[in-house]
Amino acid sequence: ISEDNTYNLEGVREILGDGEQFYTADNLRRSLEGGWLEDADLSRLHLLVSAGDRIEKPFHFRNLLRGLHERYGIPASVISTRNQEVLFHLGLRIGAVILAAGESSRMGMPKQLLPLGDTCFLEQAIRLYGAHAHELVVAIGYYKEQIRKEIPEKGFRYLEVEGYAEGMGASLKESVQSLGPVDLFMTTNCDLPLLEPHTISLLLKAYGRCPGHIVVPRFGGRNGHPVLFPASLIDRFHELEGDEGGRRLIREPGTVFIDLEDPGIVLDIDTYEEYLKIKEAF
Repeated sequence: ISEDNTYNLEGVREILGDGEQFYTADNLRRSLEGGWLEDADLSRLHLLVSAGDRIEKPFHFRNLLRGLHERYGIPASVISTRNQEVLFHLGLRIGAVILAAGESSRMGMPKQLLPLGDTCFLEQAIRLYGAHAHELVVAIGYYKEQIRKEIPEKGFRYLEVEGYAEGMGASLKESVQSLGPVDLFMTTNCDLPLLEPHTISLLLKAYGRCPGHIVVPRFGGRNGHPVLFPASLIDRFHELEGDEGGRRLIREPGTVFIDLEDPGIVLDIDTYEEYLKIKEAF
């Protein structure tokens, strides 16, 4: 245990004591429970290992993650940094699709790249959903060259949508059907900058109480984003056409609506005047 491999070394030694020299499953658990897990609202926990091919099994850290998952309900994974392989996973596998393929005709410029503090519309959405998703797909189209140049493909995957001009349905259809193995997935637009980060956690907890159902957030009686779908509905997305998005699926029986005090789930930004009003908040 040294400053070469430890964040907040002083805090870790305060929890574990100066006599500890090596990380073990036991003291790592003590460190987590005595520090980061004490008051945090974590969405997932990744243990990154670099031993590469010598890991025949996720060793005793499997029990560490299982214990944390059972106690705190946190999805947890052991990931090899050498070959980027998930060696062990507990909890729901979550996918996310961010729609950013449009022309932004009412804005008159690429809305996806408009500045918001130290970031922009699309990058903010990537950060927000990347904190929860095991697989994140960003649908791009009209401004694909500019977006690729401004935002490197790190921790997520771009999908160039051929039929983006046909409307949101085409982007959703191609993006959702490109997802790998997931248990559920979220869909959203990139132009909801006022969405509260905690809202996603609330919706995922709601899905946990009614697995297998579509979950839709509402504010003031209006449906918003993100919408959560069970993976069993992926094949249904081939039915989507034009600009209808997922509304056809949401109208079917069994959809769960969650009323939230977060206007950010419905406040999309379509014009430059709307952008100027919210820009100062960042």
